[in-house]
Amino acid sequence: MDHGQILPLFPLGIVVFPDQALPLHIFEDRYKEMIADCCAEGEGEYEPFGLSFEHEGNVAPVGCAVQVMKVTRQYSNGTFDIVCRAVWRYRTLEVREHERSYLMAHVERLDDEEVGPVDPSIRLLVRERLGQLTDLAAQDMGSLGYGSHDDDPEQSLDALDVGDA
Repeated sequence: MDHGQILPLFPLGIVVFPDQALPLHIFEDRYKEMIADCCAEGEGEYEPFGLSFEHEGNVAPVGCAVQVMKVTRQYSNGTFDIVCRAVWRYRTLEVREHERSYLMAHVERLDDEEVGPVDPSIRLLVRERLGQLTDLAAQDMGSLGYGSHDDDPEQSLDALDVGDA
């Protein structure tokens, strides 16, 4: 029986899925502390933290554990940019406040089921919508110093695992 584990919790107004890359700009002191706490001493690897959708102070009951892959830029004001990768989904059993400057959560890992082949018409629709989304995101990401995948849309599709089979 899985008794779960404790993860630092980063409530944010977005949803991520396993294997998805996620660039973040870390500027709040509590999240700078959280990222530092997730760093494994001497190994250069980071322990995962939980990213749960948050809206109007309410944290969604299901989230995704993400792991910092790289610190891409550090600014003179102490803020920094990171790229994370979502690694597994979880169900939140309990949110714990006041243990640290950031939230902690007792979570239970969710096992994902294998899915069958995707209908080609759905795959085409996803590609079209992803292209539109990528165009919109590129406008915002360009201002943060991240490039878009316009030259290689397969990179964007790989993040969703909807590329050609």
